[in-house]
Amino acid sequence: MKAYWLIFLLIATVCAGCSTRYSVTLRNGSSITALSKPHLDPSGTRYVFKDASGKPMAVSRMAVREIAPESMRSPGNSSFLPTPSK
Repeated sequence: MKAYWLIFLLIATVCAGCSTRYSVTLRNGSSITALSKPHLDPSGTRYVFKDASGKPMAVSRMAVREIAPESMRSPGNSSFLPTPSK
């Protein structure tokens, strides 16, 4: 019985590691959340991925500034803006 729990925990850990979302930051400052890791298409001109709603999307390679996991996103892209101290 313990072997089943060990296998279940191993599978759950592996699946949790594969569910990383990516942040695609464009040169114009906007950001797109990708469910799958963006990769270059065979022609090498655009990145192809699934967006947050699960729909396939393609963005020109020249329009992309940064691709990073959500957890490692650049601090300049944060929606949190600290208030200045008085």
